[in-house]
Amino acid sequence: MSLHEHKAPFNNFHFDVGDGHALYVEQYGNPQGMPAIFLHGGPGSGCTPKHAKIFDPEKFNVVLLDQRGCGKSTPYASVEGNTIVNLWNDIERLRLHLNFDKIALVGGSWGSALAMIYTRNKPENVSRLLLRGVFFADAVGAQWIAEETENRKHAPEYFDAYRDHIPVAERSHGLIKAYNRILAKGPDDPAAIEAHRLFYLWDTAIGHPIPNETVLQAIRDNPKDGFPLSRFFMNFCEHEFSPENKSFILGGREQLKDIPITIAHGLYDWICPHANALELAAAYPHAELVSVEGGHVMGDPAIATALKNVLDGWKP
Repeated sequence: MSLHEHKAPFNNFHFDVGDGHALYVEQYGNPQGMPAIFLHGGPGSGCTPKHAKIFDPEKFNVVLLDQRGCGKSTPYASVEGNTIVNLWNDIERLRLHLNFDKIALVGGSWGSALAMIYTRNKPENVSRLLLRGVFFADAVGAQWIAEETENRKHAPEYFDAYRDHIPVAERSHGLIKAYNRILAKGPDDPAAIEAHRLFYLWDTAIGHPIPNETVLQAIRDNPKDGFPLSRFFMNFCEHEFSPENKSFILGGREQLKDIPITIAHGLYDWICPHANALELAAAYPHAELVSVEGGHVMGDPAIATALKNVLDGWKP
């Protein structure tokens, strides 16, 4: 099944949210349509026009938001003021700026956690939720991706290259701390770029049920691309991801019982295991769970089609 086609964005702008940050925003579809804010993953991956393709352009006013330091937002790759509290507050600032009463949130991976955290804080402003590849923004989920676990078996050559880049003597406090120190040198430092490349290859390899060599080669050819994803992920692992985030995400059964929630999750998601979706669905019994014969990323046709089908079924 093909996705929706969109014309050029009907609006695009930079939005000052304080702390020296300006977020880049694009709007697609129908200016009078249902407001829907798309929350990308990572943290740090940013948006592309392809993300709008799951939305019907007649039905939705689609808002693509590059979170702090991502994509075309400025300053690029900055961790200053880049916290979970500030990120969910940025969504509220944007909602008010666009004069939306209620917003639908469509979030994937890290974006699913951010969508839930915003909704727990501002439930009165959310019309409905679509969550893909559930992530709880906790240490266990972070370590599943960035430390050595049984997850290695899904793409061992890519994990081994990522792990072995850190000398054995420097691994005593974990790969996350080691990589965060290197990546802190910034996107113009050769050592940081190489660290990013190795993590990005590993993370991308497990984003598909079987590593997608075409996508992986694009990373090899452009090793600086996507630097904020590695920089922010490791920084959040060390300073932002916590058990309290998971408890907060799971703890709103009564508060959110009147907000429709759909969870779409790949059965072969090696980044955020399908068990995460089952746990979230158990916490919110009114949620609809759509299990997909696919992996993690929206570049997986099965995942993109599942999201489109859910959105096509939403009534204004």
